[in-house]
Amino acid sequence: MAGARSNPGRQGSDSLSALHWAISHLYREGESSLVILHVVPDVYDSPAPGSIYYEETADPELEAALEAEARAFLEEQFVSRAAAAGIPARVVLVREGNTRHVGWAVAKAAEELQACPLVLAKHNQSAWEAMFLGSVATFCAAHCKQPVLLIPPITQK
Repeated sequence: MAGARSNPGRQGSDSLSALHWAISHLYREGESSLVILHVVPDVYDSPAPGSIYYEETADPELEAALEAEARAFLEEQFVSRAAAAGIPARVVLVREGNTRHVGWAVAKAAEELQACPLVLAKHNQSAWEAMFLGSVATFCAAHCKQPVLLIPPITQK
Protein backbone atom coordinates (compact mmCIF):
# COMPACT_ATOMS: atom_id res chain seq x y z
CA MET A 1 0.00 0.00 0.00
CA ALA A 2 1.36 3.41 -0.84
CA GLY A 3 1.02 6.66 0.98
CA ALA A 4 1.14 10.13 -0.46
CA ARG A 5 4.28 11.18 -2.29
CA SER A 6 5.93 14.02 -0.41
CA ASN A 7 3.62 14.51 2.53
CA PRO A 8 2.46 11.26 4.04
CA GLY A 9 -0.48 12.99 5.74
CA ARG A 10 -1.74 14.91 2.72
CA GLN A 11 -4.13 12.23 1.54
CA GLY A 12 -4.08 10.18 4.71
CA SER A 13 -7.81 9.63 5.12
CA ASP A 14 -8.10 7.87 1.74
CA SER A 15 -5.00 5.82 2.53
CA LEU A 16 -6.38 4.93 5.97
CA SER A 17 -9.60 3.77 4.32
CA ALA A 18 -7.53 1.54 2.02
CA LEU A 19 -5.66 0.19 5.05
CA HIS A 20 -8.90 -0.66 6.85
CA TRP A 21 -10.27 -2.31 3.72
CA ALA A 22 -7.12 -4.42 3.32
CA ILE A 23 -7.21 -5.44 6.98
CA SER A 24 -10.89 -6.40 6.76
CA HIS A 25 -10.82 -8.21 3.42
CA LEU A 26 -7.33 -9.47 2.65
CA TYR A 27 -5.48 -10.34 5.82
CA ARG A 28 -5.25 -14.05 6.70
CA GLU A 29 -3.64 -14.85 10.04
CA GLY A 30 -0.30 -16.57 9.62
CA GLU A 31 -0.44 -16.31 5.82
CA SER A 32 0.15 -12.66 5.09
CA SER A 33 1.88 -9.55 6.29
CA LEU A 34 1.32 -5.89 5.70
CA VAL A 35 3.90 -3.54 4.23
CA ILE A 36 3.26 0.19 4.39
CA LEU A 37 5.12 1.62 1.40
CA HIS A 38 6.05 5.27 1.01
CA VAL A 39 8.08 6.92 -1.73
CA VAL A 40 10.44 9.57 -0.43
CA PRO A 41 10.97 12.24 -3.09
CA ASP A 42 14.41 13.33 -4.11
CA VAL A 43 15.34 16.63 -2.50
CA TYR A 44 17.76 19.12 -3.94
CA ASP A 45 18.86 22.42 -2.46
CA SER A 46 18.24 25.56 -4.41
CA PRO A 47 20.15 28.80 -3.87
CA ALA A 48 16.97 30.88 -4.14
CA PRO A 49 13.27 30.19 -3.63
CA GLY A 50 11.57 29.37 -6.89
CA SER A 51 14.76 28.97 -8.85
CA ILE A 52 15.23 26.15 -11.32
CA TYR A 53 18.76 25.36 -10.19
CA TYR A 54 19.42 21.75 -9.19
CA GLU A 55 22.56 20.45 -7.61
CA GLU A 56 23.81 17.06 -8.71
CA THR A 57 23.55 15.61 -5.22
CA ALA A 58 20.80 15.87 -2.68
CA ASP A 59 21.16 17.28 0.83
CA PRO A 60 21.70 14.17 3.02
CA GLU A 61 20.58 15.90 6.23
CA LEU A 62 17.34 17.06 4.66
CA GLU A 63 16.70 13.63 3.16
CA ALA A 64 17.33 11.94 6.53
CA ALA A 65 14.93 14.36 8.23
CA LEU A 66 12.23 13.70 5.62
CA GLU A 67 12.67 9.95 5.98
CA ALA A 68 12.47 10.15 9.78
CA GLU A 69 9.34 12.30 9.61
CA ALA A 70 7.67 9.99 7.09
CA ARG A 71 8.58 6.86 9.08
CA ALA A 72 7.26 8.36 12.34
CA PHE A 73 4.00 9.39 10.67
CA LEU A 74 3.48 6.00 9.03
CA GLU A 75 4.29 4.13 12.24
CA GLU A 76 1.85 6.30 14.20
CA GLN A 77 -1.00 6.35 11.69
CA PHE A 78 -0.76 3.01 9.89
CA VAL A 79 1.41 0.47 11.70
CA SER A 80 -0.27 1.24 15.04
CA ARG A 81 -3.72 0.61 13.53
CA ALA A 82 -2.58 -2.69 12.05
CA ALA A 83 -1.01 -3.67 15.39
CA ALA A 84 -4.28 -2.83 17.17
CA ALA A 85 -5.98 -5.33 14.84
CA GLY A 86 -3.29 -7.92 15.66
CA ILE A 87 -1.67 -7.68 12.24
CA PRO A 88 2.09 -7.51 11.79
CA ALA A 89 3.07 -4.51 9.69
CA ARG A 90 6.26 -2.74 8.75
CA VAL A 91 7.21 0.45 6.96
CA VAL A 92 9.28 0.36 3.78
CA LEU A 93 10.59 3.66 2.47
CA VAL A 94 11.87 3.81 -1.09
CA ARG A 95 13.56 6.65 -2.95
CA GLU A 96 12.08 8.16 -6.05
CA GLY A 97 15.62 7.96 -7.41
CA ASN A 98 16.14 7.87 -11.13
CA THR A 99 12.63 6.53 -11.79
CA ARG A 100 11.43 10.13 -12.31
CA HIS A 101 7.91 9.03 -11.45
CA VAL A 102 6.51 7.93 -8.13
CA GLY A 103 4.46 5.29 -9.93
CA TRP A 104 7.60 3.60 -11.27
CA ALA A 105 9.10 3.61 -7.78
CA VAL A 106 5.94 2.03 -6.33
CA ALA A 107 5.69 -0.55 -9.13
CA LYS A 108 9.35 -1.52 -8.75
CA ALA A 109 9.05 -1.83 -4.96
CA ALA A 110 5.85 -3.88 -5.29
CA GLU A 111 7.65 -6.29 -7.59
CA GLU A 112 10.67 -6.55 -5.27
CA LEU A 113 8.40 -7.08 -2.24
CA GLN A 114 6.24 -9.54 -4.21
CA ALA A 115 3.14 -7.63 -3.15
CA CYS A 116 0.02 -9.57 -3.88
CA PRO A 117 -1.92 -7.43 -4.26
CA LEU A 118 -0.55 -3.90 -4.22
CA VAL A 119 -3.34 -1.98 -2.48
CA LEU A 120 -3.57 1.71 -3.34
CA ALA A 121 -5.97 4.43 -2.33
CA LYS A 122 -7.49 6.09 -5.35
CA HIS A 123 -7.73 9.81 -4.59
CA ASN A 124 -10.30 12.22 -5.96
CA GLN A 125 -8.62 14.45 -8.51
CA SER A 126 -10.02 17.09 -10.77
CA ALA A 127 -9.70 16.52 -14.49
CA TRP A 128 -6.95 19.17 -14.58
CA GLU A 129 -4.97 17.48 -11.80
CA ALA A 130 -5.26 14.12 -13.51
CA MET A 131 -4.19 15.59 -16.86
CA PHE A 132 -1.21 17.59 -15.58
CA LEU A 133 -0.09 15.63 -12.54
CA GLY A 134 -1.29 12.15 -13.37
CA SER A 135 -2.26 9.55 -10.81
CA VAL A 136 0.07 7.12 -9.11
CA ALA A 137 -2.80 4.66 -8.68
CA THR A 138 -3.73 4.79 -12.37
CA PHE A 139 -0.09 4.54 -13.40
CA CYS A 140 0.48 1.48 -11.20
CA ALA A 141 -2.71 -0.18 -12.45
CA ALA A 142 -1.38 0.18 -15.99
CA HIS A 143 2.32 -0.61 -15.45
CA CYS A 144 2.81 -2.71 -12.30
CA LYS A 145 3.69 -6.39 -12.83
CA GLN A 146 2.00 -7.32 -9.55
CA PRO A 147 -1.79 -7.42 -9.11
CA VAL A 148 -3.11 -3.96 -8.18
CA LEU A 149 -6.20 -3.26 -6.10
CA LEU A 150 -7.50 0.32 -6.15
CA ILE A 151 -9.69 1.34 -3.22
CA PRO A 152 -11.96 4.28 -4.06
CA PRO A 153 -12.16 7.21 -1.65
CA ILE A 154 -15.00 7.37 0.81
CA THR A 155 -17.36 10.08 -0.33
CA GLN A 156 -18.75 12.55 2.17
CA LYS A 157 -22.55 12.89 2.14
